[in-house]
Amino acid sequence: MFIITIFTIIVELDMVTVFLSTMGKCYHRSKYFDWNRHSIAGDGREGTGYIARDNIVLENGNSHAFDMHGGRDRGDGTNIAGTRIEIYNNTFHKIIDPISGEQPSVVIRGVPTEGAWIHDNYLLYNAKERNFVIQQQNALGNMNVYNNNFNGEII
Repeated sequence: MFIITIFTIIVELDMVTVFLSTMGKCYHRSKYFDWNRHSIAGDGREGTGYIARDNIVLENGNSHAFDMHGGRDRGDGTNIAGTRIEIYNNTFHKIIDPISGEQPSVVIRGVPTEGAWIHDNYLLYNAKERNFVIQQQNALGNMNVYNNNFNGEII
């Protein structure tokens, strides 16, 4: 059971739709996301996590759609990027910001303590862009990316 402890919902251009903080956990299903900086994001403290499934992310954004911050973002000397993140059965349109250009769909900015599972998504990007579209930054580990469809090519 996922319980939201602290969250913010903002539906405006250049903002985050859902932001999780201080051990927030959330379940996102069957939503349309558009015109966001990040559609779903978390501060990455241990205990923070989310499940995002069956969502559609449209192309009007100015940064990556699904995000989890890491220790470098918080400046706490760790590489922790939340506890558990599950991202599956979503459709990601190619996000192109008019100023900064093409954006990734998912960025995990450290290492989740239990893991991140990113699978069975449909991404409207070419397969050669797969390392750009789903990224782990600042530290590597506990991230499982598999069975995603890049315009018809399963990787």
